[in-house]
Amino acid sequence: MTRGTPRRVVTVIQSPIYSGAHNEMARLEAHYRAAGWSSTVILPDQPGDAAARLRAVGVDVVQLPLHRLRATRDPRNVPALFATMPSETAAVARVMKDRGADVARAIGIVHPHAALAGRRLDIAVVWQATDLVAPGPLRALLMPFVVRLSNGMLFNGRTLLREHSRWARIVVPHAAYFPPVDVDLLRPDAARRARSRAALGVGADELLVGTVANLNPDKGLEYLVGAAELVTARSSSVRFVVVGAEYPNHAGYAVSLRDAVARAGMDDGRFRFLGPRSDIEEVYAALDLMAISSVSEGTTTTALEAMASGIPIVATDVGAVHEVVTDGVTGRLVPGHDAAALADALLALAADPGQRSRLGAAGRDRAVRRFDARLCADVHIRLFEAALRHHERRGAARP
Repeated sequence: MTRGTPRRVVTVIQSPIYSGAHNEMARLEAHYRAAGWSSTVILPDQPGDAAARLRAVGVDVVQLPLHRLRATRDPRNVPALFATMPSETAAVARVMKDRGADVARAIGIVHPHAALAGRRLDIAVVWQATDLVAPGPLRALLMPFVVRLSNGMLFNGRTLLREHSRWARIVVPHAAYFPPVDVDLLRPDAARRARSRAALGVGADELLVGTVANLNPDKGLEYLVGAAELVTARSSSVRFVVVGAEYPNHAGYAVSLRDAVARAGMDDGRFRFLGPRSDIEEVYAALDLMAISSVSEGTTTTALEAMASGIPIVATDVGAVHEVVTDGVTGRLVPGHDAAALADALLALAADPGQRSRLGAAGRDRAVRRFDARLCADVHIRLFEAALRHHERRGAARP
């Protein structure tokens, strides 16, 4: 990393609920500062816990009215997005100018506000692709536009780089990264484990399976519920917990999950929704197994955090998950959309404490070597600096 004149990156994250992108900012803030960078995050002025949690770790946060594309049946969503785009982009640009931004960063290829504001101010634009939620036809439509506006691109895993490259040649500086993990905070800790399991009421003879995921359809939690029904029918000692917030626009999905748990008779404590938690290290410490049932992902931060905590993982083989979870080495990979396969893998590991221990130790070793937040920060800052140079060259080439 380089030191010198302080630089500032202003990032727009168009969700008010704390998730992977916000966690990334929280984990990287101190490392950005150590390298001579400061950051500002712009969030929607809507109900959610992201602003408070980012401010709590010293991130400069500004909240603005922001529309975004999202999964909804409301036909007014798309017209509202385009109708408000000029005024909202102007508001984002004012914040960037006020903060003295050197780099404007857009999170997600369907969210253009930051990139448009950056071009308006004639500063470097970095676009960060975090998942494969956008369907192929939409990526095909957007990627040429994204590359044209960008001076640099970040991809959450090599798989995302490859998939997005199918739709446009990435001719600007770019890099793949793994999400940052605080491997000093997230680590095996016997005292923490005992404390956390006691707080959750988990007995010494019970096996706790958990997932850390907000309640939205991309996380495939209906398949986890289905797997839990199969597992608990065969083993009375297994319990499940889900840690994550509910999205207002996915309220119906959250209700359907709770209804499914009740229909399966697991609302007796065998399957619990714990809501969002900021003390995530306490949650991981209590777990015996991590289950990731997503139907769309990048590399998924929760897998990296579980590995750092020494927890073996059963995950769906979607997106770039296979880049971090190696089947039979740090966990087990199963097909997506398959509750039975997820259940079988969980039951196999539940019955084999020796394998759980080996997978957990291998995951911890990999997390320390490859996923430490300092490594992610280094990739980001090198890309920011490359984007600044690209912006300067592009400007010099203009007539």
